[in-house]
Amino acid sequence: MGQAYGTKQGVLFTIVGFLFWSIGIASLGGCSNGVETDERTGLLESETQSVFPLWVLYFIQTLAENLFVWIYLLIIGLVASFFSMFTVAELLKAILLTFAFSLISNLGMFGIGMIFASGSIRFKRMGQWATILQALLLMLSNVYFPVYNAFQEVIPYVGGIEIVRQIFLGHGVSLSKLMLFIVVNVIWFLLGILIFNYCIKKERKNGSFDAF
Repeated sequence: MGQAYGTKQGVLFTIVGFLFWSIGIASLGGCSNGVETDERTGLLESETQSVFPLWVLYFIQTLAENLFVWIYLLIIGLVASFFSMFTVAELLKAILLTFAFSLISNLGMFGIGMIFASGSIRFKRMGQWATILQALLLMLSNVYFPVYNAFQEVIPYVGGIEIVRQIFLGHGVSLSKLMLFIVVNVIWFLLGILIFNYCIKKERKNGSFDAF
């Protein structure tokens, strides 16, 4: 990683990627697993009677769960700082930048989670496929190496990782990269909500919530 970016901060750059991936899969898994759990316990049908759209409830729940994930990641980062060539101050800067840009990338990851949640409504069990996707995202994204293919940009957090790394290199934020990053995540977010709302509407009309 250090050779690819021409820096001695290879470990820190890897941690930045790991932070984005970890908080991203927490958002993805939080909503997809939440829907499947609510189906299994029989709560999903009653939740659809809420005055708020169902996706809003899961979005708030995901935000709450992410707070705990950030605590875990901060502890991991602090431990790593004692064994690496970066300071605690540099780590805190990386965490703050990651937190700021992950607010955008988590929208896209939440949208993907909503798509898997839609699959849970239709096919009843999607948790194992979400786990496989999480592993694939780790291998195919830029967590442990730079972006080498334009198709990687469709992964919600890829753009955020590169932006934070470029900031550390003193290159600033590219407006085109930032706009692409935002657009990708907005598309995933809206797509996930649309698919989820469609599946909920179809299940309420033709399906059975108690047939999990």
